[in-house]
Amino acid sequence: MPNSEGNWETTARVIDPERLKFWRGIFDGDTVPVKSIVPQLAQLPGFAESQLVYELDVDALTQQQHIRLVSALSKRFGVHIRWAGHLLTEQGCPILAEHVSVASSDRRILAAIL
Repeated sequence: MPNSEGNWETTARVIDPERLKFWRGIFDGDTVPVKSIVPQLAQLPGFAESQLVYELDVDALTQQQHIRLVSALSKRFGVHIRWAGHLLTEQGCPILAEHVSVASSDRRILAAIL
């Protein structure tokens, strides 16, 4: 699945069994598009300390995946579906780094390393 920023592909493969059930209900698989192969620190509800996260590439989702994600987030966090959609658009969707492995075919990463 090409990401929203170009013809390359950066994905996270969900390796945590509990999280995998959630993501498979949206993507029908264990791989989700992420914006960058480099994780970021983020303050998340329910955690005392900042967590390493990857940001889901919401712009790379199909319309059906987006609808399923908004519905799933609404149910999971007990918020109105419109509010879940608004938060997804405004704040994105962090994915805990400890629950995924990430791969990329983005050649810019190799160029930056060299």
